[in-house]
Amino acid sequence: MDYCIMMDVSGDILPEIAKQNDLDFIPMDYSIGEEMRTCTGPEDAATIHAFYEGQRHGDLTRTSQISPYMYEQHLKKYLEAGISVLYLCLSSGLSSTFQSACTAREELKEKYPNADFFPVDTFAATGGMGVLAERAIRNRRAGMTIKENYEDLVKAASKIKHFFMVEDLMYLKRGGRVSAATAVVGTALGIKPILIINKEGKLDNVNKKRGTKAACSCLVEETLPQK
Repeated sequence: MDYCIMMDVSGDILPEIAKQNDLDFIPMDYSIGEEMRTCTGPEDAATIHAFYEGQRHGDLTRTSQISPYMYEQHLKKYLEAGISVLYLCLSSGLSSTFQSACTAREELKEKYPNADFFPVDTFAATGGMGVLAERAIRNRRAGMTIKENYEDLVKAASKIKHFFMVEDLMYLKRGGRVSAATAVVGTALGIKPILIINKEGKLDNVNKKRGTKAACSCLVEETLPQK
């Protein structure tokens, strides 16, 4: 293996693809209600179901920031062996994870001069990160060097488009995305906001529909090729 491909556990990719291609993950601590957990890779169906059921019943969910020290500890086994790491990171517009990764890179350069660490700001989340991870795997299989792969992913990140809706406005309220009044009224009226991740990697509310059916129709229209 010339270099390792790694990503945040916040990205979505099929477990079998990750396993077949030795895709590694940076662990992240999170909580559901009062229960603390550590996610180390794609979760099984039962864990995912429990997570969303907890949210539907009002459990607060939180994630903790990945520190530069945590990066160093996880990357050490690769860098000490002279294996460089290409890392796909959650959007810098949604988390400070990318900033922590860049700080870690500067520190790791001095300790491990025979290997390198390339953090990629995906300007994406979940499925978008998974698309880029699969691209990185294909690029490595095609013979791209880590630097060539990194440069290709940086260009590709600007072309990823996210359109989605949320069922529960209260989580947007807790994250400061909508006001408390908007969340309460919107929930009562069945308002479903249509969201995107913009060019800066931040969430934008670009539309809103009343009811899930109308919101899903809007998403289909957004993703179909324009005539």
